[in-house]
Amino acid sequence: MSEKIDQLGNKISIVPFSDVTSITGNNFTLSSSKNFRTLYTLNDLNFEQKPNTSDAGNLYVQNLIVNCRINNELIRFCNQDLMVILYTMSYKQVIWGSKDFPVRIKISPLASSFSMELNRSAPFPLVFE
Repeated sequence: MSEKIDQLGNKISIVPFSDVTSITGNNFTLSSSKNFRTLYTLNDLNFEQKPNTSDAGNLYVQNLIVNCRINNELIRFCNQDLMVILYTMSYKQVIWGSKDFPVRIKISPLASSFSMELNRSAPFPLVFE
């Protein structure tokens, strides 16, 4: 059973975990002089998660595909463990990713934009309240 979350806006922020000193719920602290990159996407965000049973136990496979303008700075996020901040339509921020279950990014160049696939597997679903 796949669950789609449609209450997201078209804004995300990305930060490498190497720049994060602490996370508690939806609050976080960044290392001094570090900041996150905020993107306004070219598409409405469609977050999907589905339960998956494997040898590792029950995991939720979580996926988000984002189209954004070409920004070569984003390439530096490849092969890094990430924390992503998702924003709901009412501008509430939701932290997606943890040091134990980080988000990973795959970037595909398009003609005038990037397609970014963000995903992770976690033992619990991401809840938007």
